[in-house]
Amino acid sequence: KPPGALGRLESLSEWLCAWQAHHPPKAERVVVAVFAGNHGVVAQGVAAYPQEVTRQMVANFQNDGAAVNQICKTFGLGLKVFEARYLDLMGNCLRQGEPFGVVCLKQGSEVQRASAPVGSEPPARLEACATLAQLEEVDADQPGILQIRCIGTQRVKIQHPHQQADGLWRAQGIPVAPDEAASPPDALAGTVQALVDAIASMREQGLEPFALPHELGQAGWVANRWCEILPISLAAKQRLMELEDPVMRLKLVDEFLRTKGVVRGQGRGPRQ
Repeated sequence: KPPGALGRLESLSEWLCAWQAHHPPKAERVVVAVFAGNHGVVAQGVAAYPQEVTRQMVANFQNDGAAVNQICKTFGLGLKVFEARYLDLMGNCLRQGEPFGVVCLKQGSEVQRASAPVGSEPPARLEACATLAQLEEVDADQPGILQIRCIGTQRVKIQHPHQQADGLWRAQGIPVAPDEAASPPDALAGTVQALVDAIASMREQGLEPFALPHELGQAGWVANRWCEILPISLAAKQRLMELEDPVMRLKLVDEFLRTKGVVRGQGRGPRQ
């Protein structure tokens, strides 16, 4: 590596060797935390590289191709990479009491591969329908690490999406009307009962999977809860979320559950 490429890590290593009177220095259960983010200094022309390099380096960390990855491998260290944009987003939502949007990528990758030539990968494109999420619980057990619990509130159509210099996406959200009230048809009662059984099973394991109250008499609520826990692709979940007819959404879920043998026959409604 070039001399000085690791910054203060080199001088700190020398200090630790001297303090312990031992070479190499000793440390137990070490975790390397890398915080990635951009700031405005680059606009003043004093930074060595443009802001685009930040995303490329994050991809390099993820692909095990950076110098810090090799250091961690050599010495058996843990490595965690944190993107400051998401920490900032959570902090702003907490202070302002506002939700944030969750949206799937339709094309491309949020972080470009470091090995890919500039312009060789398709640009990131977002799905047109997203979900707003409201923070319910936030814990900070370790500095810089937030454990969050969110609840989805409503669907929105996103317009004019754009990516900021720090990589965070922003867009205008147009609310989508909530599902119309619709009871599950008798033919889909087995799917409702299967969800009741799944909730009971998870509770036996000490889990409370869904926020109360449970609206088992609403086709949209039952379909949406199944979409949360089913092992289906994000693309399939996206298509189901976009359906305006809640009964049709539940029918598609029912078909999937029957192909997997989770639901058989027909019922008359969930057992009480």
